[in-house]
Amino acid sequence: MMRIKVKNIQTTLAMQSHQPSPEPFAQAANEWNLQKLYEDLASVKKEFAPNTTGLTVVEKQLLQGLLCRYNPAKIAEKLFRTPGSVKVDLSNGIYRYVEALTGRQPNELRSWSDVKEWLESAGYRTQSIESIASFASNGKIIDWGEALDASVFFGRETELATLIQWLVTDRCRLVALQGMGGIGKTTLAAQVADRVKNEFDCLIWKSILYPIAPKVILTKWLRQLSQQDDLQVPDHLEDQISCLIQILQQRRCLLVLDSLETIFQKGQSAGCYQTEYQGYGELLKRVGQERHQSCILLTSQVNPSEINVIAGNTLPVRCMKLDGLSDEAARSVLYTKGLLKDEQWNGLIRVYRGNPLLLKIAAVTIQDMYGDNVNAFLTRKTYITGDMRPFLDQLFRCLSNIEKEVMKELARVQQPVTLLELEQSLQPTLEGNVLEALESLVRRSLVERGATQGFTLQPIIAAYVNQFLE
Repeated sequence: MMRIKVKNIQTTLAMQSHQPSPEPFAQAANEWNLQKLYEDLASVKKEFAPNTTGLTVVEKQLLQGLLCRYNPAKIAEKLFRTPGSVKVDLSNGIYRYVEALTGRQPNELRSWSDVKEWLESAGYRTQSIESIASFASNGKIIDWGEALDASVFFGRETELATLIQWLVTDRCRLVALQGMGGIGKTTLAAQVADRVKNEFDCLIWKSILYPIAPKVILTKWLRQLSQQDDLQVPDHLEDQISCLIQILQQRRCLLVLDSLETIFQKGQSAGCYQTEYQGYGELLKRVGQERHQSCILLTSQVNPSEINVIAGNTLPVRCMKLDGLSDEAARSVLYTKGLLKDEQWNGLIRVYRGNPLLLKIAAVTIQDMYGDNVNAFLTRKTYITGDMRPFLDQLFRCLSNIEKEVMKELARVQQPVTLLELEQSLQPTLEGNVLEALESLVRRSLVERGATQGFTLQPIIAAYVNQFLE
């Protein structure tokens, strides 16, 4: 008797575990006038089945699933049904009712997504994209978020002038600042944003040094731009982006995304998103390609692949790759750190290729350990100080195995090497595409291309590879 009871309990639990939740598509009620939609579809249904009194529970669930942007296969999964049975029920019911309700011809529906679009056009959506966009505030909005204080700024006058032209005169929709870590991308972006802020109705700065899901940042933007903290934002990424673009069409906004490199995969080619952050690719592609009067300015050590495809010198999407500071600007950096003037300053600048962060770190070491004697520091050739190691570790942690092998080969030969020479050296024993790896390293600003079409490493990178790269 006890075994029978246990078996009955197990059977009951198993059946319950495969039952759909009471409201698997509950979010539809937050965005759609379901009661009116049920009533109107029930009226239409009578033309197909005169003896019916309304939509069935199953029909309501199928409709809600479509309104929540689930395809028939996903709806079937959530309702613990077979995809085939769901498609049959939709084809014999909801699809035909929606065609009749919206004045379409029988069997005109070609995709499950037509249901949502047609019903939204018919006015059944209570929180439409247009209604959200209409909440856009008319007041000036300035939110510097986590932006750096860029009041101390050296050089970059040419880059500044170019960026201001892109944002103000050329009215670019998407601008990417790309370059090696520490090169000054964030500082330049902050300086540019400060100089052009009066040309925009809204300026919002957001750092993703600590990665944020695209839906979270879109929700924050939509609520800031509408100045309504309790604004009901659509659940789906595509709708959120559509709402944002409508606002960007109505108002001139400058949105800054700083440190985009944090959302890319480690151990893969440059610019590959981590799975949970792939929505940023869709956001950037649509902002770059669709018409509006605003701009997203982003900084990253690596450009996303979407930008590389749609950018161009005369297009509304532009890229600027930052190199090191000019000698004059780099000397100003060393001077502000209090390093005593030395005829070897130029040698120090060449070692670190004008990278302001590395120059600041080196200046501190020279002051503390070498009594301001730059020549003594350079003579030892210990270019990687203790404070530089974590920074460089982080740069190299992202590399794939084949990228590391290419770096080791470039460090070993210590002179410019052509692609063909690299392939001849590495390809026989290396599994992978040397061309793809080299292209990725160039995009990361870790490999330099010389005037002779050869590829090489800057001194600090070569020193790190020889000392620390396993």
